[in-house]
Amino acid sequence: MTLAAGAGVVVAFGFLLLGLKIANRSGSDGTQSIASRLSGFTLSVVCGVICLGVIVIGVYAMAKKPSSTPAKAKPKTALVIPGTIHST
Repeated sequence: MTLAAGAGVVVAFGFLLLGLKIANRSGSDGTQSIASRLSGFTLSVVCGVICLGVIVIGVYAMAKKPSSTPAKAKPKTALVIPGTIHST
């Protein structure tokens, strides 16, 4: 799941850059249609929102991470060797 999410963010960022490239390229005669620019900017905005959303979710998940508690100390026990007699 994490691998797919990480790869998805990279792909979304790539589409963001592609949308900006589409929005800023010009035709053979130096002009570009409004529809092409609008579609490029729309693609960029949608992918940018996705990338920012994933960043916000990641920061939120790190902030709400449960605190780790130290391991409880085990009581110390004396080593008892079977078959020996201890006198005090």
